Amino acid sequence: MNGFVGHRRPIPLASTDQADQWRVGPRGFSLVELTVVLLVLGLVLAGIIGPLSAQQEARRVADSRILLEAANEALLGYAMQHGGLPCPAPGSLATGSNGAGLSPANCIFGPGQVAVGVLPWATLGLPEKDAWGHRITYALSSQLNAQLSNVPQFTLSSSGAINIYNRLPQSNSNRQALGVPFVLVSHGKLGLGAFDSTGNQIATGTDARVIENSDVDNAFVSQSTADDNFDHIVRWTPMATLIAKMVQSGKLP
Repeated sequence: MNGFVGHRRPIPLASTDQADQWRVGPRGFSLVELTVVLLVLGLVLAGIIGPLSAQQEARRVADSRILLEAANEALLGYAMQHGGLPCPAPGSLATGSNGAGLSPANCIFGPGQVAVGVLPWATLGLPEKDAWGHRITYALSSQLNAQLSNVPQFTLSSSGAINIYNRLPQSNSNRQALGVPFVLVSHGKLGLGAFDSTGNQIATGTDARVIENSDVDNAFVSQSTADDNFDHIVRWTPMATLIAKMVQSGKLP
């Protein structure tokens, strides 16, 4: 050996910028980035949930209209078989209790000669509640209920006692139908004035139209479109239709 000793070249230290480039691991989101992401997600969810909720509500409206139509046909069929219409069931009876959903033997007629209660779903073999979980209100004009003799109390010249209005106040210009034999009311999503399955009646609030459809007289309000305070769905049948059905079944004349 010649005694020559080699030396190592010093390794240069990385700069701060280079160290940042070589650092391994994910970089966290900033508060601004997180805010933007959450805002975008909120807009996407709102765009999905909004139309979905509207579709679900439209489905409930359609289902409740179908139930009202089925109830209307069942009532006409009952009249053709029994010679008159069933009395309303008491709305104050809880589901499963004695008499709940059954038409009583005798109707209790109040102001305007109308008996008001709920649809006798058990008697007619129909669902108890509409799509929002409320019972259907059912009002019946006097002298049209079925008798044990199967002989109708009414004749070809009989008239119902129920009047339907498209708005208040009650006036000839606001009246849609006069002398209706019976009427059915679904109290809508709000359920104002309806009876629930426990036998409790939901408060009517202060809207005069809701109050009119929830009392025991012979006037009812039916609107083609709902609003924030009134979303009742109303179904009725003209007296002429009921009489025609009775003639068809041989109960009249």
